[in-house]
Amino acid sequence: MAAAANGRFTIKIKTMTGTVIGIENMSMNSPVELLKGRLHTKYSEMVNDAVPFHDMRLYYMTPGTGDFIELVTGYLGEYNGIIDFRDENTVIDMFLQHIETNQYSAASTLADLSEPEYMVDVPDNATLVGEVSSDLIFKTIYIVNQQDDNKQGLRCTVKYISVAENDKIIILDAHPKDEPEIRISHIFRGDISLSFLHPYVQHHLVYVVNPVHAAVAEPPHGGRKKRTRRNRRTLLKKHRKNRKHRTHRKHRTH
Repeated sequence: MAAAANGRFTIKIKTMTGTVIGIENMSMNSPVELLKGRLHTKYSEMVNDAVPFHDMRLYYMTPGTGDFIELVTGYLGEYNGIIDFRDENTVIDMFLQHIETNQYSAASTLADLSEPEYMVDVPDNATLVGEVSSDLIFKTIYIVNQQDDNKQGLRCTVKYISVAENDKIIILDAHPKDEPEIRISHIFRGDISLSFLHPYVQHHLVYVVNPVHAAVAEPPHGGRKKRTRRNRRTLLKKHRKNRKHRTHRKHRTH
């Protein structure tokens, strides 16, 4: 269906079984959550099952790259220039894939996951990040523990950064080695320096890989991710228990 004259359009979403669901009457001012909500209702009715809302993930493959962008939050207009929602040939892929989260703060979670055992090799083409900005969206970053040591870092995918005047939002998926990915979210007001990511950038501990729109390192797969035997809650509690035995990293001032 072509876009209507008033700027309204239908978004095609393909399920894992290949069925295409049309979400009508969307606009560039429509929140991603509205799109997900309407899809959740239609899909649940179609399969006659209560599908967990937060397990429903939306991806778009950028043409000619093989890279996927996930629609996490924000407004559809924020993805303009990357995803042409008005193009009748544009199709968004839906995957049912669980997202690990926890009850701890973003800063605390990132600190717990910045252990050497969760780190991977930093690619040679990674460059130092100069500031926390929307330029990081859809890119892969590596957070290291020491300045001038870019050999190993915690790999993360930046899913969303909003630096609006009011609420600011930073969402990234951390990919600790040999563990399920975990989503880290931070909503705050005030200067960007209040974000959990800013101190790491300020102390030259964040590197970025710059292929444009590289939302995930590997294409998402159908179904749920395999879980490790050690669940996330136990993992983080273990690190909290041992935190008092750590030596302070160079970037910490107290």
